[in-house]
Amino acid sequence: MDNPNIKVFVSSTGRDLWDYRNAAGEAINRLEGFQAVMMEDFSAHSAPPVDVCLKKLESSDIVVFILGFNYGSSPSGSSCSYTELEYNSSAKKRRLAYFAGDDFLLSPKLRESDELYKRQLLFRENVKKDLCIDFFSSPHDLAAKIVAGLLNVFKMDYDDKSNSIVNIYSKNVSGVKINGQNVEFKSFDNFRGEQEWRYPLKNHDASNKLLLVETIEVIDHEACIGVCFDFTHNRLPRGVRFNRASAAYHVPRHGSKGSNVGINVPRFEEISPGKTALRLEPARVNVLRHSNEPKNQALTLTKGEYTLWVLGGGSAALTIPDNNKHAVELISSVKKATESRFVSFNIREDRIPITISVDGILNHFQLEKGCYPTSKLQTDESMVARASDVLSLECGIFSVKRHSVIPWHSL
Repeated sequence: MDNPNIKVFVSSTGRDLWDYRNAAGEAINRLEGFQAVMMEDFSAHSAPPVDVCLKKLESSDIVVFILGFNYGSSPSGSSCSYTELEYNSSAKKRRLAYFAGDDFLLSPKLRESDELYKRQLLFRENVKKDLCIDFFSSPHDLAAKIVAGLLNVFKMDYDDKSNSIVNIYSKNVSGVKINGQNVEFKSFDNFRGEQEWRYPLKNHDASNKLLLVETIEVIDHEACIGVCFDFTHNRLPRGVRFNRASAAYHVPRHGSKGSNVGINVPRFEEISPGKTALRLEPARVNVLRHSNEPKNQALTLTKGEYTLWVLGGGSAALTIPDNNKHAVELISSVKKATESRFVSFNIREDRIPITISVDGILNHFQLEKGCYPTSKLQTDESMVARASDVLSLECGIFSVKRHSVIPWHSL
């Protein structure tokens, strides 16, 4: 993600969805590198409101539509609502759409006429024909789904190619070792028309220790050459670029106080006196609110593997309604997370309600999509996301004449 300020235009009616708009805006602005564009933030302007809205929409990178059952007001001289005009004007933009479900509660004071209600239903049907939509059940649920949608659109999700941890640029690669262990890379055509080798972390062992990289060896067995990148000296070796499109939590050594580091800042951790390793992690989102003041929370989850973990002397238990237990597979042997053990489970269907019940005193709790815990993601009212750590290795040494015998190099 090259642009650190991706503008997200939020389109919806106002009075009936006020809390939902607030939750969406807060979640987007907390996502490092994204900026919510909302009518509430527009300053005074001499142009008509519709012109200002459409101009802001045009300069945005993606449009998020939040649709309830009110059609909303229309600009002077138009029969279309502001929201539908914004939808019609965004056909060439990236778009995400989230619908209130049939059980959405609307105050009688906010209900519109039957004619406007029918127009809104028709508008919703037209959107469903154009886009794959999702439903929300609460402001928090909407915020979670918007963050997940943005991460997916901008290639920070969990698929192999976009969530690769290490990219190798070289013409000839026959083997790769990380910390002395052989790993399987996948090959893709890169933007230069050459082959690019990617190491997708999610396909590897779930052990958190594998996230600390001491060395990466890239080998061409046929040409008898190779290069070793050494990360044990608290710095990036020559030929290595590091990227991460968000801030991340960093604990430099065991027992020390952690803190957030900024975009594109690598996290070196001391593994023994005078020796470091580089932490590499995939993109994750903590969907629990107020993570440093854990309390019972109910939420709705989509399909996928999840991990619940905690810090402190208490525990957090996973509770699933009886009529939904068929849709949840417990991967770990326990349903209660403590500081010494985490809970992992698989959701087989979309929109499964669960409850996280806290017992005792906890300093932090985290529920993230993935099969093992990663570093701390501290939340307040909304969830917080971390982008992937990505290494790019330039192995120019492999462009030498084939079958030349080149000694191993340590960069």
